[in-house]
Amino acid sequence: MNKKNPDSILNDSYAFIVSITALVALVLDYGYSKSYWMHLGTDIFYLLSGLIFFHYFLKQFPKNRDIKNKPLGYYIVLLLTAILAVISLLNTANFLFNNSTDLNIYTAGLVFILTIFDLSDRLYRLDRQTLHPALVFALVSLCSSA
Repeated sequence: MNKKNPDSILNDSYAFIVSITALVALVLDYGYSKSYWMHLGTDIFYLLSGLIFFHYFLKQFPKNRDIKNKPLGYYIVLLLTAILAVISLLNTANFLFNNSTDLNIYTAGLVFILTIFDLSDRLYRLDRQTLHPALVFALVSLCSSA
């Protein structure tokens, strides 16, 4: 992970919180029977998560010279976040005005895919970090005693 300003670290934390909350929203959306307000709430959350993901990845968009240095996967994820923002907006409007859930499966699918991408990237970065075994032991001891 590149060193960035504190503002981008805050955005990274927001993206992580949105990823975890998106998994909870997916479980609520498809795991339980839902009322009108619960369905509307999850639709609005999908819309907000699409906008937050899009903003998060757009802020990382490379400058003119660095466009070739970004992997193709970055541009695919950026495109998926833009599609999620548009489809979730249409899904929420469709539910509000027509009480229809026709686009809900597409919205939930995109939220799930982007959440898995985000969380797997975090796990990959965590796996690449090197910590001295003594430091790991000290951290585990500290956490278990608390």
